[in-house]
Amino acid sequence: MHPVLLNIGNFQVSSFGFLLTIGIILGSFAVWRMARGYEIDSEKILDFIFLTVGAGFIASRIVFVLTNLREFDSPAKIFFLNSYPGLSFWGALFGSLLTLAWLTKKNEKALSGGKKLSFLQAGDFGIVGFLLAAFFAEIGCLLGGCAVGIETNLFIGVLQIGVIGKRFPIQFLEGLIFLISFLTFWKAAINFHIQGSLFSKGLILIGAVKLFSLLLKSPSHQLKTFELSLNLDLLGAVAVLSIGLRLYYQVYRKTPVDDLKKLWKFFTDRKTQSQVLANISRGWYNHWVNLRIMFGRGRKKLFKFLHIKPNPDNF
Repeated sequence: MHPVLLNIGNFQVSSFGFLLTIGIILGSFAVWRMARGYEIDSEKILDFIFLTVGAGFIASRIVFVLTNLREFDSPAKIFFLNSYPGLSFWGALFGSLLTLAWLTKKNEKALSGGKKLSFLQAGDFGIVGFLLAAFFAEIGCLLGGCAVGIETNLFIGVLQIGVIGKRFPIQFLEGLIFLISFLTFWKAAINFHIQGSLFSKGLILIGAVKLFSLLLKSPSHQLKTFELSLNLDLLGAVAVLSIGLRLYYQVYRKTPVDDLKKLWKFFTDRKTQSQVLANISRGWYNHWVNLRIMFGRGRKKLFKFLHIKPNPDNF
């Protein structure tokens, strides 16, 4: 695609690096904006954001280097990201989670009025920002040629740098899912919700999406230990999915058996089936209406900014 966005003298600005930076900035702003809505101290939340993002970035680089040691035969290469790029999605996610857990435990009185900022509440904010940043990162991967899809003859196939043949744009599909999820989670975050519910659902979503995308991705790096060869993407997806499910049942105070009973009732009771399908239909309709309103307002603001007056349809 377009791995290099522009050249400034001898310095190249990569598409992935640029979009990742935009994603981190916008994701951080989203977290700050949500936290302000809950009257969290601005300086404290900015410290949380800076330390969490910084630790996630460092962990992302470390994990990538450790899983690609053959490419880093010199220690100097580790620090030159522009010449020797590479970041790990799972390193960023787990590094951020561990840092956030440590910060919330150390700084329990982060809210004004002596209230406590729990790990679950901080996770609700963080997962929304992470989904937005992940959208930009996936589009950057599409342009930069990382985490490429399987070879395909479909019309949606794209050429990726470093591989032969057209590839399925799995990065775009993942990014689209993350963007839609961000819009949904953002709306839920600024309204009343059970503390930790967005955090757990977000982790489940990320794990499920990454697990499914393995079917449409080229073989990734393998972690070889003793006589075993382990797929890091598979391990990361399963781990995040497991953590998300654990938090989900903890937050909602129920067990998998309760969900199995509901699932059995859905397949055996027609009234339950009709009610569930009606709720899904109403939910999709509401999302569609919200998207139309959002894009309609954006179109009006753009026209106003450009001083364009639309022609009247009716007189």
